Amino acid sequence: MDRRNTRTYNCIFALAVVMLALGTGSLAVTTKGIAAERVAPPLAFFAVGSIVSYFAVIGRWKAKYVFIGMMLGLGALIRFVFIMLGVSPIDYWPLFAVAAGVALMPANYARRGRIRPSSIVISSSFVLMGLFLSIFSFGFSSTSFKTFIARWWPLLFIASGVVLLIAWGIQRLLSRAEERGEARGASPGGGEP
Repeated sequence: MDRRNTRTYNCIFALAVVMLALGTGSLAVTTKGIAAERVAPPLAFFAVGSIVSYFAVIGRWKAKYVFIGMMLGLGALIRFVFIMLGVSPIDYWPLFAVAAGVALMPANYARRGRIRPSSIVISSSFVLMGLFLSIFSFGFSSTSFKTFIARWWPLLFIASGVVLLIAWGIQRLLSRAEERGEARGASPGGGEP
């Protein structure tokens, strides 16, 4: 594809994201009666984050730009949804940890060119931590977080051990698979086939 077509497709994508944000914001203002000052900032951040993520991925920018763009877009989307639902930020703040875990995966892929077990474990740990804290934040538990931690704090050690064992197991399986692949590629004389 030539440079002109690529630039056209990139402009169309950016324009589509901006129109999506403008349309969604306008719909929220006209149908829900929410003030434009409340919905405009999250939708603007969503558009900027989406566009930065897109250009970071196709332009093979550094992984931190993929993460920043994704985190900006996901965080703004979370904020917009809960503004629409009328929920206070004090209730949904753990979902930003979930967004960080989700944004880490493509950033780690952009950094290394493949998904590594350690990045899966770290990303899923953020997601699980955010979901766990959401149980208390949204009031799904009759026990307070402080009481839960005071009584069940040893579970943190158990969870850490399980996460480390899973990471160790995945890494071990991958290294064995690589060793078997290298052994098949070598000729009996020790040189390349």
